[in-house]
Order: sequence, then C-alpha cells, then structure tokens
Amino acid sequence: MTASAPAAKADTLLNAALRNGRSAIMVAALFSLVTNGLYLALPIFTNQVYGRVLASGSIATLIVLTLGTLFVFLISSLIDFYRARVLMNFGVAFDQQVSSHVFAALFDGVTRREQPQGSQALRDLDQFRVVATGNGITTLFDLPWLPLYLTVLFVIDVWVGLVTLIGAAILAFLAWMQDRASRPALRKANDAAIHSYGFTEQGLRNSEVVRAMGLLPHIGRQWMSHRQTAMEHGIEAGKTSEVWSNAIKFVRMATQVSSASRASASAPRAARA
Repeated sequence: MTASAPAAKADTLLNAALRNGRSAIMVAALFSLVTNGLYLALPIFTNQVYGRVLASGSIATLIVLTLGTLFVFLISSLIDFYRARVLMNFGVAFDQQVSSHVFAALFDGVTRREQPQGSQALRDLDQFRVVATGNGITTLFDLPWLPLYLTVLFVIDVWVGLVTLIGAAILAFLAWMQDRASRPALRKANDAAIHSYGFTEQGLRNSEVVRAMGLLPHIGRQWMSHRQTAMEHGIEAGKTSEVWSNAIKFVRMATQVSSASRASASAPRAARA
C-alpha cells in the first residue's frame, strides 16, 4: 500500500459522508431561505410604524402590525428549530459513517509504527462535524441574504440603508481585526492543549510504571505546566477577543440607534405628505 492510499481512502469516506448528507444540507438551506425571508418582517414593521402608525395615530393598525410580526417571528423560530434538528441528525449520521474508520485507522497506524497521534484525529473530526453541522454552516446559509436586507432598507429609506451599509462595513472590518488579533494566541492555546492531551495519554499508557517508580508527582508537575501554558494562551486570546467584541457590540447598537433615529425623523415629513 502506498503512502497516499490511506489519505485517499479517508478522502473517499469523507466525501461519501458529505454526499450522503447532501439532502439534509439542501433541506437546511431551504429552511434558511424561508426563515431569512420572514426576517424581512422587522424592517417592514418598523417602516409601517414610523410611516403609518405615527402619522395616523391608529392603535388598531399598530395592534394588527404587532400581532402579525410576532406571528411571523414565531414561524421563523419554529423553522430555525427544525433546521437545527436536520443538521444535528446529519451530524449524527456523519459521525457514525466516518468516526469508526478514523478510530480503526489510529490502531492501524500504531501497527505500522507510524508516528502516534493519540486521539487528536478524532478531535479534529469532531471539530469538523461541529462546523459542518452547527453555526458555521448556518452562517454560510444566512450570509447571502445581507444584500437583500440592505436593498429593502434602501427602498424604505435611502439614509437608513446608507447608515446600515456603513455600520455593516465597520462591523466586517472589526470582525476581521478580531480574528487577526486573536488568531496567534488561539493557535498557541490549541497547540499547547494538544501537547497537554498527548502528554496525558502517554502518561496513562505507562501508568503502572509511573506509579511503581514514584514518578506521579513529577509527571503531575509537568502536566500542570502544560495545562497552565494552554490556559494562559487561552486567557490571552479571550482578553484580546473581548476587546474587539465590545467594539463590535457598540457599533451594532450605534447602527441600530442611528437607523431608528433616521426613521423617526422621516416620520413627520411622511405625515405632512
């Protein structure tokens, strides 16, 4: 067997698992299409309140708009719930199809005296599954709807759309800066955690020898050193990310307040018209 054969086999298994989940992914994408369309009820509701309710003072119109928007949000929440269920079921099926082969490959690697990886391959598989069936793929489904939202806001009010567009650009820049600033510390934290897990697994494989020779306190101090290193890098990444998260939160709230202020300012002109 050539060196590329295991990799080719793993690639085939991974692709086969993804192909088997294509129908689930398509259903989740369809659910995203519907729920994102329903989310347009919020800017429409805001426009109607400022342009119609405030101008006429009709409480009945406000009640109808409020109940209708809440009903739309209820339907959207139910669709999001079932979308999450579809992706979770796909994640279970994906894991059942791939994880057993990865587990067997770990033992095959030990038999062939390859460099031991411990359970890291299974952790990598779990991380891929979480991204492919969790927030990562739902964000990918929701992202294409941003231009449509901006178009609707520009139709409602040019200045509201412009404020939202500027706010979205600033938020994208801050998110990019957050990723760039926290990525080195996160990489160090992940590497240190992997090293700590590997050290633990090696110690457990030789636990009888460690106890017989009285090396447990020494091994424990080394393990704690690796653990503290991982924690320190994780805390550093968390602090860096928190600074940018607070900036993102401020810009998002400022954009919402600015949009609402602009919409309320245009209400009197709509009433006079």
